[in-house]
Amino acid sequence: MREQQIKRATELGAQAFRSGLKAAPALCVEFMKMIDGRAVGASPAGEASNIELLKSWIAGWHSTAADAFAADLAQLMAVRS
Repeated sequence: MREQQIKRATELGAQAFRSGLKAAPALCVEFMKMIDGRAVGASPAGEASNIELLKSWIAGWHSTAADAFAADLAQLMAVRS
């Protein structure tokens, strides 16, 4: 379950970037549902901790942003050649 949660949080971060959301997990409704009801620092048995989920969401957002930037840069460089 832990790995699935981490993967899902990463995917949600990527989707958030593509949807135009800022790099703020609290703005992602689906992500907030994942941690709803958990205490600060909570890590239910067999599940990812809150911080792991937050880091995964942020990594997904920034990785997708970097890929988009690289694609834009490559396109710009091709035009300039």
